[in-house]
Amino acid sequence: MKRRIFLLALMMGVCAISIAESTETVVRDFIALVKSGNAEKMADKVIYPFNSGDAKYLQNKSEFIRLYRTIFDSTMVRTILQSNPSKDWTDMGWRGIRLLDGEIWLDSDGMLLSVNHVVERLPKPLLSNNTANTTQSAQSKKTANNQNKSTQTNAQKEKDEKAKAEEKARKEQELAAAKAKAEQEKKELEEKKAAEKAAKELAEKNKREAEQKAKEEQERKALAERKAKERALVAYVEKTKREQEQKAKAEAAAKAKADQEKAKELAYRDSLALAQKMEQERQKAMEQKTKAEEQKAIDKKALDEKRAQDMALNEVAENARKELLIKAQKENKTVDQRTLDLAAKEAVENYKREQEQKALEAKEQAKKEQAKKEAEAKRAQNMAANEAAEKARIERVKKEQAAAEKKAAEKAAKEAEKAKKAAEKKAAEEKKAAEKAAKDKKDAK
Repeated sequence: MKRRIFLLALMMGVCAISIAESTETVVRDFIALVKSGNAEKMADKVIYPFNSGDAKYLQNKSEFIRLYRTIFDSTMVRTILQSNPSKDWTDMGWRGIRLLDGEIWLDSDGMLLSVNHVVERLPKPLLSNNTANTTQSAQSKKTANNQNKSTQTNAQKEKDEKAKAEEKARKEQELAAAKAKAEQEKKELEEKKAAEKAAKELAEKNKREAEQKAKEEQERKALAERKAKERALVAYVEKTKREQEQKAKAEAAAKAKADQEKAKELAYRDSLALAQKMEQERQKAMEQKTKAEEQKAIDKKALDEKRAQDMALNEVAENARKELLIKAQKENKTVDQRTLDLAAKEAVENYKREQEQKALEAKEQAKKEQAKKEAEAKRAQNMAANEAAEKARIERVKKEQAAAEKKAAEKAAKEAEKAKKAAEKKAAEEKKAAEKAAKDKKDAK
């Protein structure tokens, strides 16, 4: 609930900022139009009948264009051009946008509603042109009489005085007629003002009633729009919540799948390590078996060699005895047993030294052969380990490639979904703008 209230407040703040910017744009356009001084363009921006500011209602464009300089005189134009759109103009809601204390009223679309500015006019003359001419003529005659008075004779003096009296009486009659005419004009002016005041009061009454109806209609529309915005906001919040839940589910599924892949990778590595360990143990057992067999063969060979050596030693000893006896017989000498044993022992010792020398040479050769075999075995083991490592690396690369391709496919799917949502949002905004334009056009009509 708090989240919904926060989103509603945020949307209302954004709407207020948008309205303020729209109001300033409307005011700036109107100021630019006044600055241009184009009466025809201004006439197209007027709602008729139009209140011109002196209780006159203009019914059409031609009347407005004819009285344009009277409505927008120098004082009014200066006031408008020197005004600040953000400070001197106020958005009054359903009533419109006003300048200062109501000198100018515009609607939200920049249409001119009224100008509450009375142009000062000169008062009408109390006397008519005929009266003024008559007075001027009488004054001229008086001056002429005064000039001619000095040249008149005493006989004409009485006649001049009589003419003067007649002239005075006529002037008094003309003055009385002028005064009566002025009183009549004053009375007519008062009646005209009273009629204009009554018409203005009636117009104000009609205007108030129209404003009241417009206010009620505006409030009804505002209520409907507010309810529509609330429904749209609730739908947006619900949609956002569903999308977040779907996103959370997708992330959980992706995480579970990643954990499963990781567990498979670990199991594969463990099985690979176990296989390598078993292979090493098998090789070790085979090596031990081979060594035991080799040792057994060596022992058997040593035993056979010992037997062969004993037989060879006995044969060498017998051969030495025989050679000594043959030599003694050839020399006709006698040989005792002790001499024969010494000769046999010496022959045996010589034979042993020869055999030991051969054994040393054979042992060295065996060591060399053994080192060669161990080096070959180690080389083979290293090759096997390298092959296993290469095989594991290839498997890992394949898995990484498959994971990357899967990730790229998921990313492409997300981007496609995002693009689809953006397109849907754009289409909805265009539809909303088209509906608003149609509504504004309808309201303008």
